Amino acid sequence: MLLETDNNSIYTKPAPLSTLDGDLQRIQQRMEGRMDKIKQVCSNENITKKSFTPQAIASARYMTEVLEDHRLLMCVVHKAGSSTWNTILAHHYNKFEELIQGDNMYKMISKLRPPREEYDRVIHSPSLFKVFMARNPFERVLSGFRNRIVTPAKMSAQAKKYVPHVLLYNRGIR
Repeated sequence: MLLETDNNSIYTKPAPLSTLDGDLQRIQQRMEGRMDKIKQVCSNENITKKSFTPQAIASARYMTEVLEDHRLLMCVVHKAGSSTWNTILAHHYNKFEELIQGDNMYKMISKLRPPREEYDRVIHSPSLFKVFMARNPFERVLSGFRNRIVTPAKMSAQAKKYVPHVLLYNRGIR
């Protein structure tokens, strides 16, 4: 599907089938390769389902959004494009205006999180497409460094404290 905007509203339209089929095949192949790699690493570490702690399950539930009308389960990771994703959802559902106006998109998860008693059902549901949003950790570190240290809108306490050290130890600048 393609996202399009029209007078501040966001809607989707189907992508051409030929493009969709080719993209879908490539995505499926990449995902299979990634799953094989994860299985290989887990088998080397002797990780089983029993190794999941109640805290890990609660944490995963906290990051889960369910859009039953779209048959989609999304694990949202903060600082990995989640604000953009949640803004699109807020506009789509057209009922979370207070989150958009208040710049509180991170609270969108709480609106779409499945109740505790429903969580087990939705994560095992074969009718829901499961998506996990991730970001390269190195990109995240560089982005944080740039936003907090290099180009802050105003000089933050972090910048005042760490910029001289960063410049001294990495660039030799006093």
